[in-house]
Amino acid sequence: MHAIPVPTRITAVLIGLALVVGLESPTALGASVEATTCRSPVDLGLLGDFPNSSARAINDAGVVVGIAHGTDFQGRPILWRGDQAMLLSASQGMANDVNEDGTVVGSVRDAAGFLHAFGWADGQLDLLPDLENGSVASAVNARGDVVGSVRSPSDNDLPAGWRDGQLMLLPMPSGRAFGAAVDINDDGDIVGIVGQTYGGGEIYTPWRWSKDGSSGALLMRGRTDGRVSTIDNRGRITGRLAMFPDEPTTPALWRSGESSPRLMWRFQDGYAQFTGASGARDLVGIVNNKAFITDLPGFDRLTFLEGLEGSEGEAASTVWADDVNRARVVVGYSQFESGEIHATMWDCGD
Repeated sequence: MHAIPVPTRITAVLIGLALVVGLESPTALGASVEATTCRSPVDLGLLGDFPNSSARAINDAGVVVGIAHGTDFQGRPILWRGDQAMLLSASQGMANDVNEDGTVVGSVRDAAGFLHAFGWADGQLDLLPDLENGSVASAVNARGDVVGSVRSPSDNDLPAGWRDGQLMLLPMPSGRAFGAAVDINDDGDIVGIVGQTYGGGEIYTPWRWSKDGSSGALLMRGRTDGRVSTIDNRGRITGRLAMFPDEPTTPALWRSGESSPRLMWRFQDGYAQFTGASGARDLVGIVNNKAFITDLPGFDRLTFLEGLEGSEGEAASTVWADDVNRARVVVGYSQFESGEIHATMWDCGD
């Protein structure tokens, strides 16, 4: 069975997968850069029977979606609007993205244990068609087009999209047996990953499916393993690259008109990636167990985000950023050695 790894907009439900291997402190990894100011982190709040939560995406209106982790250690899709939080389903699952109209996409689990992609709008949750073995919805654009993956009868995950509720499988290159669509922009351009087995494990290539029907690999600057996170309306793509699977990863940015990706070299010796983009100038990511916000085009402004303080006064051991909107509001989570994890928001607006 080939399950899709942690492309950043399909981060796993389980709390334990939130931990990232630490190497050295992020401040030791890079040259001095101009810092920006972010206000103190804000706890998005919890529901009574759900002592843990993590935020996955935010739209420009400030609506946040993510996962509420119950006392049974299973997640449910959750939405925060202002100081109000609500579950989108009583079924186990996650909310992965929200567009400007407030349409939410994610996945919920059925009685047989399969995850199925959903779309939620105006209080109504509708399952999206799949191949009956399961599916994940990872992103939604302004039109309501959805992308993600479906599980095939042979138990491989395949890149997929949904338009007007209709399933379409995205073309795969020969020799690649599994993959996922990760993000879609308002023009209908899609990015994701395609994979193959490698040395007993799996290796991935960043892939783009263009609105004109063409598709192809993104250049990798000699690296062999790569993942993508986002594509914006200017065609800018973010993600990460590694020389080989399971080796240090470097944040990568692909821009239209440039022949190869830009790498955030100050993090080349850590486990780092871009995880979210505002569609304007701002990018967020993680290096080791620390979250950061930086900007285009040269990553000149850089700020590491402060985590929440735990219930016992302890500092967060992991601070993760998943998304940022045009107002420079960042969402993610703070996690503590105890396993406690809280959805977190940072206001980095000027």
